[in-house]
Amino acid sequence: MELLKRQNRPVFGLIGTVGFVFVLFACGGSTDNATTTSSSAPMESTTSTTVDPTFAAGERYIEIVAPLRCARDLYAMSGPNFDASAEERWSGEWNYSEDLYFAAFKAEVLANAGILSDTFVQVVSDLGSYDWPSEVQEPIDELIVQLLDEGAAYSAFSSLNSIKEVQDWEWPNLDGENHAGLIRAKLGLPSNVNDETNYCEKVFG
Repeated sequence: MELLKRQNRPVFGLIGTVGFVFVLFACGGSTDNATTTSSSAPMESTTSTTVDPTFAAGERYIEIVAPLRCARDLYAMSGPNFDASAEERWSGEWNYSEDLYFAAFKAEVLANAGILSDTFVQVVSDLGSYDWPSEVQEPIDELIVQLLDEGAAYSAFSSLNSIKEVQDWEWPNLDGENHAGLIRAKLGLPSNVNDETNYCEKVFG
């Protein structure tokens, strides 16, 4: 800690005459002995660490979007897994019926579509509540709109009530722009964020 010292020293004039010492002051006349004093004023030093806002935003972006990538992967696997087990499923104890088929499809595929839809909602909320650097705010806003539309589509799909509705379902035209890729580039992030962090592996076990 830096110590600043200030010393006030009176001016002494010494005149050598027999038996007498005269102390002369600028204002004159006083023969009082002056006392030298020192005062110290300790100053507290602070150490501040400045975090690069772009780096912090990149860390936060990874944290926000990682669950969405994993929810997408989970949903993407559910359809092929359901189809792959269909023949074995219906050749076993069960006799095929449309109701049983839809019940299984709803539990294994539509349920994951609902999970994905809920994840969209959470991601949009988190993206909208963070104070992003100005250079990525515009693509963040565009990504939010894109995710809202996509989430609404998966929500509607997850709410289908029959095989007939599934067969008649048509996905809406969605924004295909790679807003996420632009954001990652501006934040200095790799494109395969979740692959590097093994986030989905932790989720799926």
